[in-house]
Amino acid sequence: MKPHEALAEAWEEALEGLVLHENRQVVYLNPKAAQLLGVNRERVVGRPLLLALRDHRLEALALHGGERLLEVRGLWLRAKALPGRLYLLDESEAKRRLQALEEATQTLAHELRTPLSGMGPLLEVLTPKTPQEKEVLALLKAEVARLAHLVEALSLIH
Repeated sequence: MKPHEALAEAWEEALEGLVLHENRQVVYLNPKAAQLLGVNRERVVGRPLLLALRDHRLEALALHGGERLLEVRGLWLRAKALPGRLYLLDESEAKRRLQALEEATQTLAHELRTPLSGMGPLLEVLTPKTPQEKEVLALLKAEVARLAHLVEALSLIH
């Protein structure tokens, strides 16, 4: 197999979408790009770029270059444009996982904040009688303060 044939075959099987364009016309798009864009390859090759992309933001990116994460027809696409090429990577699952993780983090922070808010004052009213009790109380206060800082750090994540 010749190198250019191997390269063409690789792009046909790639998990990343590729749209090649010239003079605002689609020259090639691989199956993954067709799937991500929701278009029929045969109907858009040789036609205007906007017909394949169906999104003015993607067209502007393709024509001017750059990289962006865009929500396009319900998918989160990482789009990277270089002269004559637009690469598309579906990051929808990663975005969903990140959102779920952020929600779980916020819930965890909220659930931990309630018992922690009562522990500090309770520890303050204790009156240790021995040096060992004083040491234990100081350790408990330090651990509650450490947990409170962790909860605040969790609250800041989003």
